[in-house]
Amino acid sequence: MLKIHWRNCSAFDWRCDDDNEVFQKVRGLGDMIGSRKRSSARRTEEPRRLTVYQFKVSASRRRDLYRTIAIGPNNTLEDLHFAIQEALDWDADHLYSFFLSGKVWDRDTEYTQLDHGLMLEYGLPRSRDTRRARIRDFGLRPGANILYLFDYGDKHIFTVELLSKRRQVVKAELPVVIDQRGKSPQQYPDIPE
Repeated sequence: MLKIHWRNCSAFDWRCDDDNEVFQKVRGLGDMIGSRKRSSARRTEEPRRLTVYQFKVSASRRRDLYRTIAIGPNNTLEDLHFAIQEALDWDADHLYSFFLSGKVWDRDTEYTQLDHGLMLEYGLPRSRDTRRARIRDFGLRPGANILYLFDYGDKHIFTVELLSKRRQVVKAELPVVIDQRGKSPQQYPDIPE
């Protein structure tokens, strides 16, 4: 019997068997989000001038690890998610959320890719969709911190800090990793038997 336990403060707390209908639908979300990866900096047809946001993505448990990602104003939080996954050389095969307040499980500021119809069907609280959340819509200023949670089970937590926001000529497709430090942690560390 496979047991799962998802906790979201007081929002929901449940356990279920592998043959449970709810579990089957939630487990299917992994297939819906896919494992899309972007190729690194591709050249665009024409250089263009736009506002570029530079985010420093730091692992909460490792001070020696960060990636700096340049992203455009029309890119979404989903695009940022996939850029982070690619920068870490991880598979984007788990659920994730961004919390604009910087506090994990803050429902008022959460953006996620969960299927909203499924959430409503099973009485789960609705959150905002990362696929529709454009970077420019948040009014972020340099120094703003967002919390990024990847894989609700393993709880990989990252701080996403806006380093700068400025207009510049862009010759590559965004988002793109522009700086990095430290070796990426293993997505699935070896578990002692």
